[in-house]
Amino acid sequence: MTTLMRPALRAITRNTRDAHAGLLQQRGLPIWEKNEKNEKNKLIERITHTTVPNHYHLALARWIGLTRNNNRFTSTVLHCENRLYIGLATGNTLETGVHTHHSYGVPYLAGSSIKGAVRYYAEQNGLAPAYLDELFGGDSETGEPSGALVWHDAWWLPLNERDRPYISEIITVHHQEYYNGKSPQVDGSESPIPNQQIATGGAYYFVIEGAPDWARYALGLLNATLEHQGLGSKTASGYGYFRRDDNAACDKRINDIHNLWIKNQKAANETVRVATLPAHERLAHAILSRLGEHAKTYSDRNQEKNLQLHRIILEELQQATNNLDPAARTQLADALAFPTLNTACKGFYSGKKEKEIKAALRQLRGEA
Repeated sequence: MTTLMRPALRAITRNTRDAHAGLLQQRGLPIWEKNEKNEKNKLIERITHTTVPNHYHLALARWIGLTRNNNRFTSTVLHCENRLYIGLATGNTLETGVHTHHSYGVPYLAGSSIKGAVRYYAEQNGLAPAYLDELFGGDSETGEPSGALVWHDAWWLPLNERDRPYISEIITVHHQEYYNGKSPQVDGSESPIPNQQIATGGAYYFVIEGAPDWARYALGLLNATLEHQGLGSKTASGYGYFRRDDNAACDKRINDIHNLWIKNQKAANETVRVATLPAHERLAHAILSRLGEHAKTYSDRNQEKNLQLHRIILEELQQATNNLDPAARTQLADALAFPTLNTACKGFYSGKKEKEIKAALRQLRGEA
């Protein structure tokens, strides 16, 4: 038995729900023992149950948003019909693996691999050399010009919250002695040896960048390649084949992600805008924003929560009265006029709270 991980580190890797799946493939196996698969199988099961991190969803939304320009990018979503093996040798001692994005821990298909597979398919089907050069470029080592297109990495696309990027798969070797070269012929008496592996599947978002006509032509080749030739390992056994689903649910998912990106962009722009405002305008924006958020869950029965927010606003207005110049105080009081506050969270200001906030606004104007 060979120890691969210090005992002190093993406790850290027990909770792997939010762990980086690529690191688990590379460094997650605690021990290695010949012909002992228990630890390997447990680690594979843990990898297949890891969740997609939130920052991947944000990055995916940004990428989809950036590639929606039809004059520059052509994109499609393709679904793996069975399982996909890409990067079986990346797992080191785990003896299995999947190409994983170094930042997000989610599988991806390298643009260079996609480009190579499509070029091979095009060559096998007799595409003219002039088209090959335009779509894929020549040999860079001999100084030949590059192609007119950029073949981007394909991103794994979760179609719903239940989707997981990694799948546990069993490959059964029936004649291990023969394949290892230890036996000159197949021995029918050998026992099959099941071997647990990591695969991926689901949907992927493909993007080709370049002149629209060439990009659309390349997209047709891509669809044909992944439908008839497949991608990755074990295509002869039915793995790695994709299909194009023309369904409304898939299009809706892409649009939802794109809308999320637009929303995030607007929020980021608003944050920048507010940061450049004068102090009294930033305070008015902050108070109205908090009241707006509070309105979403407001209930007159939740007196403790309501009173807490009211006191915070009164304290901020008192500080503004003490620190701002008269002109800024007047502008702040105008921005937070009682009808405006009352509209931000209807029903919040009544009774004693209404009297106190009106008194604070009068004091802010210097009328008290």
